[in-house]
Amino acid sequence: MVELLRHSICLSISPRMNTSPNPLDRFLAIPNRDAYATIRGFVYQAVLTIQAWLRLSTTEMLELEAGEDIDWRFLSERAIASRKDSDRVLGQVKYRATGVSLRSEVSLSSLVTFHQHRACNPEVRLQFRLLSNAKIVQERGHLHPSGLKGIELWTSLTAITDPAEQKARLAFVRGVLLAPCEPPKIDRKQLQDFRAFVRTSSDDDFLDFVRSFTWMKMSSDLESALASAEQAISARKELQGFEQAAPLCLQALLQHVLLVLSQPGTKQLRPETCTELLQRSQQQATEAVAHGLASARQPWQTKRSS
Repeated sequence: MVELLRHSICLSISPRMNTSPNPLDRFLAIPNRDAYATIRGFVYQAVLTIQAWLRLSTTEMLELEAGEDIDWRFLSERAIASRKDSDRVLGQVKYRATGVSLRSEVSLSSLVTFHQHRACNPEVRLQFRLLSNAKIVQERGHLHPSGLKGIELWTSLTAITDPAEQKARLAFVRGVLLAPCEPPKIDRKQLQDFRAFVRTSSDDDFLDFVRSFTWMKMSSDLESALASAEQAISARKELQGFEQAAPLCLQALLQHVLLVLSQPGTKQLRPETCTELLQRSQQQATEAVAHGLASARQPWQTKRSS
């Protein structure tokens, strides 16, 4: 009976028992110990960081794990003064296997966080980008006459100019956000503060918040994100005529980003560092090809001389 009970417990812990005749293969793993989703999300964030790094202008830089996962900021006050849209762009990366709606915990959490950033930095012009692979889905019980999903309706408010339609869409978005729900992973006090803002803010203030928050659909999976990064590297002027070096360059950039993320303190990525790494990797690839050709030619030359 004791052995039967022990066998039942093992089955409940690990339904897929290894029956290999090799004793070394009979280890019973505890379920849900595979952190693949966390690792995949972290690598996805690193690859999106590379994509952002490759597209920086000469007046910008990235700060990692500062305000959010990826922050765009400017190198000088002069560059900031030349722009009217924002002083800093906060980028949060979310890899999800399911769709996202305006009422999803991912969305609400990001909106609450952005509201907190604005409250802490009233003198700084902030924008927020939610960078995700997730597709947009319809909110249950909230169907707009236009047929647009909540996030699509939110996005449309950046272009709507008709005052009556703008007011109606703002009211609908407020209603979606104020519908009762208590996501367990969101701080209750912060959620209450955000909803108080949604409920009491003027249309102008709420519209400013809406226009400062952007959902950005990124690569649907890690493989396509890597392919997009490699394609962006191939298009850089540093690799003109040496596009075949793109995979080596991607490895170098990824290694650098992971090392930067692994260090405490301020984590910055500047455009000139990206340029230097691309040039160095391109040169290494060219030398490797030349060395390979020389190695292949050497036996033939030896045979001819003999």
